Amino acid sequence: TGFHVPTLFQRFSAYGDSSLAPEESLNKELGLRWQVQDKQLGVAVYRNQIKNLVAFTRGQGSCGQTSCYLNVDRAVLEGITLSGAYRWNQVKAYGSVDFQNPHNEKTGKQLQRRSKRFATAGVQLPAVGVNWDAQVQTASRRYDKEGGVDITDCEAISRAVDPILDEKDPIKESYHFEVCSAGLERALKRPSD
Repeated sequence: TGFHVPTLFQRFSAYGDSSLAPEESLNKELGLRWQVQDKQLGVAVYRNQIKNLVAFTRGQGSCGQTSCYLNVDRAVLEGITLSGAYRWNQVKAYGSVDFQNPHNEKTGKQLQRRSKRFATAGVQLPAVGVNWDAQVQTASRRYDKEGGVDITDCEAISRAVDPILDEKDPIKESYHFEVCSAGLERALKRPSD
C-alpha cells in the first residue's frame, strides 16, 4: 500500500488546486529472476491501483489555466517489466523494458502524460575508487488528452482550418482537405503517412 500527499506546488501554484486529495495506492507485483554467474534475466508483472492520482491535465481542472493539477478518481498502472544484465570483468551492462497500460479505471482511457512503453539501458564501471554509471532512458509517446487523439479532435481541427484555407486560398488548384490521426501506436515517418 502507498500514501502520497500532494506537494505545495501542486496545491498552491497558479496550476494548483488547494482541494487536492492525497493519493492512496495498492500495489501488487509478481516477479521471477534467473541468474547464472554473470548473466541475469528478470520478469515482473504488476498492477498498481491508485485512488486520487494527482495528474497534470490539459483542458480540465479548476485552476483557470490551460493545464491544471487534479485528482483522477481511480487510476490503474498495470504491465510487465523485462530486465537483464551481464557482467564481464569489472563492467556491468544492464537494461529493462516496460510494457504498461496506464488508464483511468472509470473511462478505460489512457492517462494523460503517461507512456505505455519505457526502456532503460546502462553501463556501470568502477574506476578511481568510484562506481561510474551511464544510463539512457526513453519513453513512448505521451498524450496531453486522456485517451489520445480521436475523431472529434480531427473534426475540430478540420472545422477550424478549412475556413482559413478557403479565405486565404493558398492552393490554386482543386484539392481535398483532410485531417486524420496516424493512430495511437503509429508514428508518422513518410510523406504518404
